[in-house]
Amino acid sequence: MGLVRSQSQREIIVVLNAHFVEAVEPLRAWLDSTPSCRVAVWSAPASGLAAELLREAYIASLEPDWVLLPSLLDDDARDAVASIGRFHAQPTAVLLREPALANFLPGFVSQRWQQRRLDDLRRADLVLAQSPAAASMAIDFLGFEDERVSTLADQDELNAGSDWDLVALRVWAELERFHQPRMRHQVRGERLRLAYVLPQPLRQELPGQDMDLIRELARWYEVDVIVKVPQVLNGDDIGVHGGLLSIDEFRYSAAGYHRVLYSVADTDGCAPILDLLREFPGAIVLRDFFLAGVQEQTDATPLRPHAWTRALALAHGYPAVAERHRAGGTRTVATYPANLPVLQDALGVIVQDRRSLALADHWYGTGTSRDWELIAPVRWQERSVGRSAARAALGLDPGALVVSAFAGADDDGELALRLLAAWQASPLSGQEGGCLVFVGAQTDECAGRLRRAVLQASCRAHVMMTGRITSGEHRNWLVATDIAVQLQSSGSAKGNEAILDCLSAGAATVVNAVDGLIALDDQVALQLPADVSQEQLAGALVDLSIGGARRRTMVEAAWRLIQNRHHPRRGAQRYAEALERFYARMHHRVPHHLAALDLEGDLAAVAVAYNRNHPPAPRPRQLLFDVSEMVQRDARTGIQRVVRAILSEWLHSPPEGYVVEPVYATTDRQGFRYARRYTTGYLGIPGDWADDEAVEAWEGDVFVAVDLQPVLLPAQALTLRDWRNRGVRTAAVIYDLLPLLLADHFPPSTYGTFLDWLKTVVQLDVLVGGSKAVADDILDWLQTMNPVRSRPLSVGWYHNGADIDQSEPSGGLPNDADAVLQQLHSRPSFLMVGTIEPRKGHAQVLAGFEQLWRDGTDANLVIVGKEGWMVHELMTALRGHPQLRQRLFLLEGASDEYLEAIYGACACLIAASEGEGFGLPLIEAAHHHLAILARDIPVFREVAGEHASYFPDETDATVLALALRDWLESYNAGQHIRSEGLRYLTWRESARQLWDAIHNGGRDGGRNVHWSTRSQDDYVFWGSDRRLNTTCGTRRQRDISTTGTRGFLFFGPYQKLRIGTYRLTVTGWIGHMTGDEYLDVCGAAGSRTLFRQDLVAEASAGTLELGGLVVVDEEVDDFEIRFFVTEDTRCSVAAIRVERLPDVARVEAPVSGRANSLQLMASA
Repeated sequence: MGLVRSQSQREIIVVLNAHFVEAVEPLRAWLDSTPSCRVAVWSAPASGLAAELLREAYIASLEPDWVLLPSLLDDDARDAVASIGRFHAQPTAVLLREPALANFLPGFVSQRWQQRRLDDLRRADLVLAQSPAAASMAIDFLGFEDERVSTLADQDELNAGSDWDLVALRVWAELERFHQPRMRHQVRGERLRLAYVLPQPLRQELPGQDMDLIRELARWYEVDVIVKVPQVLNGDDIGVHGGLLSIDEFRYSAAGYHRVLYSVADTDGCAPILDLLREFPGAIVLRDFFLAGVQEQTDATPLRPHAWTRALALAHGYPAVAERHRAGGTRTVATYPANLPVLQDALGVIVQDRRSLALADHWYGTGTSRDWELIAPVRWQERSVGRSAARAALGLDPGALVVSAFAGADDDGELALRLLAAWQASPLSGQEGGCLVFVGAQTDECAGRLRRAVLQASCRAHVMMTGRITSGEHRNWLVATDIAVQLQSSGSAKGNEAILDCLSAGAATVVNAVDGLIALDDQVALQLPADVSQEQLAGALVDLSIGGARRRTMVEAAWRLIQNRHHPRRGAQRYAEALERFYARMHHRVPHHLAALDLEGDLAAVAVAYNRNHPPAPRPRQLLFDVSEMVQRDARTGIQRVVRAILSEWLHSPPEGYVVEPVYATTDRQGFRYARRYTTGYLGIPGDWADDEAVEAWEGDVFVAVDLQPVLLPAQALTLRDWRNRGVRTAAVIYDLLPLLLADHFPPSTYGTFLDWLKTVVQLDVLVGGSKAVADDILDWLQTMNPVRSRPLSVGWYHNGADIDQSEPSGGLPNDADAVLQQLHSRPSFLMVGTIEPRKGHAQVLAGFEQLWRDGTDANLVIVGKEGWMVHELMTALRGHPQLRQRLFLLEGASDEYLEAIYGACACLIAASEGEGFGLPLIEAAHHHLAILARDIPVFREVAGEHASYFPDETDATVLALALRDWLESYNAGQHIRSEGLRYLTWRESARQLWDAIHNGGRDGGRNVHWSTRSQDDYVFWGSDRRLNTTCGTRRQRDISTTGTRGFLFFGPYQKLRIGTYRLTVTGWIGHMTGDEYLDVCGAAGSRTLFRQDLVAEASAGTLELGGLVVVDEEVDDFEIRFFVTEDTRCSVAAIRVERLPDVARVEAPVSGRANSLQLMASA
């Protein structure tokens, strides 16, 4: 703790073994207030050497300046995984205490674990001794040099008692004194073997850039070049600097290479390299950031089936996969890089332009390119042949103006056609000896278009197309060229290399400034707009043709650029330094260390632990969306309607920086699986590429349970806790608490099942209510139940969208539809829509209408919905009602088409539900311009506001009948409240609102409340709380009410009360008190009374507030609160609170009374 308090601007990473599951949350809670401190959790299958290697490799991946071990020799740490230098030497300091060290002195070491710990200790870089005696033992008996031992406190300080903050400051001082700054990685003195893996060249020799680099890398490495088919290459030049091997030969001898470097580009010949990289990881030179082209070309091959689709899914999610199948390949290739598998397989990445760094951060998150290396492409100045000799070899006039365009940079040939048109429009096309030359092979389609255009041009005598040429001829054309025009439709490695070829050969070069163009200034090349016009090209050609001095200035500037920025010797040194830095990251070598161990049956567990400790990098964060219920069965309930809508929005428009991955689990095993087969079917795209693999989740990922899974989620509690411990943010949506608030309206088993689910989700990071009313219920329940948590729980809310326009509405009208609709139009008709359940209020509404009909009111009641649970008697009454098909209409199987017509025939929707999570029927009524009469409960006020009429939240049919009469009077007078202005969200807005509550803590709308566990000495109960028993009460929502039976309205909960003073408060409502009632608190099975309050007679109605101070002078294990009532008592209790007071607050004055209330405060 002292280290944290005194850390100042230093960063502390507390590293914990995932096996210590209970320690992670409390530690995170303690460190939350210190931004520069964090917890890192690593995994291992068990103790032993494998666990030690995994631990040290994980710590090495954090790249700490120091590793501090506080208790290496303590006896209680003998089973802990703690080692030094078994994998890779990290600067390590050990805190040494005299009592622990005494058991390790000569003659006391008798157990193997002690000897291993001593071996570890001797590999420490610094010993921080707690006392002078401990320092002496380390030096005299363990052989440490004096300079490696520091004493944290002298004897006088120890005698006076340790000041741990002072000790911590001294620890920091010693760590800083011995700290060695990280050095730039130096290339070793001895030459290591380097395999340089290249795509198969199109010509019979390696590209000039690669040859230039190989020549210089040979100063540091023994370089062998690896290509697919080396036999077709001229290996003379390569032989001087190293060997030339096939890919198969490399596979056979790969273990003999110390370093591997892959050249990766979006070319046909690169596909075998991608496979080899996965098999033998190494560093890569990423010449093209977008690799979708090579991925697409190999997608359907037997060797790499579905490689492109899987790359799109991994990096960009389902939107990219859907576009690949619906929009076609060309558009998808241009849109998505599809390079993530390659980046994850690489030990390090070298890029040749800043655009690639920016693209990496754009696609995979800020900081992705932080550890990449930017090295400009290398190029020699071309001096192998003079201009005169080159022109002679090509048959060109020595004094002619030669304008050349070298193939490979223009994607579709349009720019080549534009250059031809510009040449023809310029006076240069008619000059004797001048020529425009298109050098090199083009695609058949582009070459055909260009050839036809040349044949039709009036200047065709001064235009040449070389077609495929040798490398020597290519070099001659470069040297012979006066003006090189290199136009690209988008920046690419091939296009930039062609530009460098021209610059190094001494040609005045014209380029268009596309995104991704190599860095050039105006002195080096003439830069035209990206979408250059024919007129601009013609003007540039004319300007340079008459400006010999300008051309010479450009050539000289280009040669300076090549010398200063692209010189192969400078570049090769940067390559060597980058390779050594990449290979110095030790964690990638863990598999090789583990392979040497006899792991037997632990191999799979070790592999899982390794993957958890070292997430692939870079990677987009995952939004893990639980679809377990829909994978098993889509019951098409109201909740699953919400799940499908939110899932659809997030699949098509994922939150920024996240890939949405639907997942599922089962109750018979721990862990989730990716629901890829389900998702491809849901989206209507081919799923032959999809595997439902086990989910791997890492820090920064988000898990969301939008569906209600009352059995499955508790079964996965261990997995969810493990994810939270490792930094995964977990969230669940709660649509309502009705199984708790209206338990009597649900099947008996629902309460316990729902409570178990709720106890599971309150241990997540975020709970999101389906409305603000539900969020308030959640907070109230939390305050009542007080679940134990170490960190605050974020509670937010959102509103569902209104899926009014259904994509697949059901059709069909019954034979009597016209007759029914005519009757509905004939008089005011009130509509109820939804499954018929006890809480929906159908019985009360029917009773209210029966009163109206008896009184002569002419109005219809229309009930549309299917039979739910626990309504058999009600359904029997409805189906046999005298008013059925006269003024009562029960429509149990109405289609969407029929319901639409019914909406149009009715005047008012009745929303009589005693409890709802949101209230979608109100929105649907407003959509159909139907007036609303709703029960006055918070959620209906929240949804409808001033656009509805309300009746009191009481179950008495007379109350509702009065409200119906009042509404009819307003309706007949044309003064009723209309619903047209009711505002509702689209599903897109709803999904954004939900994500804000989960990810941002509701910052956009200020909705989230952070609830923290209060003292466990305090108790809060709803009156209806099932932790309390009753002999005579009835529960409804939060209240428990008398029923005209004598007995205890509530008693319980038989919990512990520590010694202290407590305030007891009971609140509710009273209608009548007889004076025989009493409230008491007792313990010891009722034999010990701690508090008693006898009530007085009270005839007037009002609020109820009972209680007083309870003094506990001896701990009670089974305290019980009891409220006795008589058969004539009329009251209800809403809440019971027992709050422990500070020791200084033993006596308090009673709270002042309120008008029309009973308030008694007493102390035992």
